Amino acid sequence: MILFKKKFTYKKSKSCKILVLSKDLTLKNYKNINISFEIINIYYLLIALKNFIFKNKNNHNLKSIYLQIYLLSFNPKLIIGNNVDLRIFRIKKLLPDVTCICYQFGYVTKSTAKKLYKNSKFNCDYFLAFHKNDIRIFKSYIKSQFIVTGSIKNNFTSKIYKKRKYITFISEYKKIYLKNMKFKKIEYIKYIVKCLEEFCKKNNYKLLIALRSNRNDKNLSRKDEINFYKNLLKINFSTNINQNPYRVAEKSIVCVGIHSNLCYELLSRDEKVLFINLNKSLYPPVYQIRKKKLIFIEKKSKTEIFEKLNKLINLSGTSWKKYSKNLNKIYFDSKNIQFLNLIKKSLNR
Repeated sequence: MILFKKKFTYKKSKSCKILVLSKDLTLKNYKNINISFEIINIYYLLIALKNFIFKNKNNHNLKSIYLQIYLLSFNPKLIIGNNVDLRIFRIKKLLPDVTCICYQFGYVTKSTAKKLYKNSKFNCDYFLAFHKNDIRIFKSYIKSQFIVTGSIKNNFTSKIYKKRKYITFISEYKKIYLKNMKFKKIEYIKYIVKCLEEFCKKNNYKLLIALRSNRNDKNLSRKDEINFYKNLLKINFSTNINQNPYRVAEKSIVCVGIHSNLCYELLSRDEKVLFINLNKSLYPPVYQIRKKKLIFIEKKSKTEIFEKLNKLINLSGTSWKKYSKNLNKIYFDSKNIQFLNLIKKSLNR
């Protein structure tokens, strides 16, 4: 039972104007509380149970009543969450008088939006999107005031410009890969990292794997992910243990990925990124990236991979910035000025 996986506490909440619903977001500029959905507060659960039995005119379920009572106990003015776990939309329905800001968690396509939202209609006060193209998709499912802010997580990390002789592969490892090596994507990952291994060996570069297990929201074993790549590679490779993935990528001459959201975020930071997408129907490229032949490969060709890596490496910083300006990138708002101004505006209402 899910209940036995929960932790329990028994204490009254302290007042806080801002509640954050997502593990992946850290707000340093304002006092806030990150709400853990793995912890049940017995004090408010007992109140919810009483209301469920004796005051439930709207026939809400116990979970909804508990959430409503528990979150209102903080006396919040603003609640922030992402679009993927759907919590922010459910809470807006429970607490219509509290301002709710939803931020886009990852890139979206028509098919992924349909799968996530189905035929439901959601509401929130503000929706912070990566790109104007994404808003067109979200408007079919979400009623909100849309603002193009880029990636909130990406924006909070300032740029640095210290390069080393690294070629970085953006890992797309999943827990299930260790149990079943027959997944088609494993074949793609193996082919790409073997090509990068050979390129690095021939040209005296260090191969670095940007681990997915470094992210708290992924709940992956770092040891298992490293062993996965050790089984694929013969040469020693570096990893970004305990390092911000944006920082690791910025140390690299070129970053290589399949269709990770991080690749698109790095492009917005003017980093050199090479997409090697060997199944574009399964992993549809977004933001018209497929049209950009210098940074997009869609077939198995070691020769083409080596040629494009060399072209990107030899392209001067000035020439790359000129090329990068013509890409249909997600927006980059350094230090999240728009987001922080919106928080300030919401708190001063």
